[in-house]
Amino acid sequence: MENSNRVIKFRCWDTIENKMTFFTLFNPLDFPHTPWIQQKVMQYTGLLDKNGKEIYEGDIVEFKDDKNSRWVVEYKEQSFEPALLNEGVIIGNIYEHSNLINNKEIK
Repeated sequence: MENSNRVIKFRCWDTIENKMTFFTLFNPLDFPHTPWIQQKVMQYTGLLDKNGKEIYEGDIVEFKDDKNSRWVVEYKEQSFEPALLNEGVIIGNIYEHSNLINNKEIK
């Protein structure tokens, strides 16, 4: 049975104003008012990290394994990668915290 309570959420990185905007498809008042050409749109995965924070595409998730590996969340082949996102912790995103992906090997 399909979950009718599922909220489809997005966030946009405004490349001109350097700020993040959050919105849903069903609330036009939240919709970004800047031109789409300057927006980087990222979808909510429907998952929470280990601390209960919503995970979006473009988030950098760190896993406490033997290497403290970091992954950038991406949508590939009809699913979000990496799997098991709820076992990691969001430490930033690719737009506001790009320094976190330069000093670690990202998968």
